[in-house]
Amino acid sequence: MWFSETASDRQVLRYVLGLMDLEVPQLLVTSAGFGVTPDESVLIVTPKNDRGSAVCLGILGDGGADKINSAINREWDTMRDELSRGEYVGNPVDSKNAAVAQGQVHPDFEGSDVLDFINGAVVTHITGIGLAGD
Repeated sequence: MWFSETASDRQVLRYVLGLMDLEVPQLLVTSAGFGVTPDESVLIVTPKNDRGSAVCLGILGDGGADKINSAINREWDTMRDELSRGEYVGNPVDSKNAAVAQGQVHPDFEGSDVLDFINGAVVTHITGIGLAGD
């Protein structure tokens, strides 16, 4: 899950999709407004509340875990590359990430405020946030 206090839901969504080499028009959209990758391997949910915006990714099918891990690795590789050149100023949407399963923060992310971005959030319909300009 990626979450940000400062970026809009649209900006966080586009950032995460960019890590997966996707754009909003490529997504399949459920009746509830969730996004699904074209290969139907990853579910994308966009909760938003007074604290900020988030993008949650869930494994739906074969290759889903690999796709999510590739996005995480791409973000880390970009950060390391920019750090090595002395050019790192943060990611473009000032987002953080954490792993959450069944309402519990993964121990690797203990102390994260990620649940503040889920609790009390409303899911934004994915087509309503991703198609207009920033």
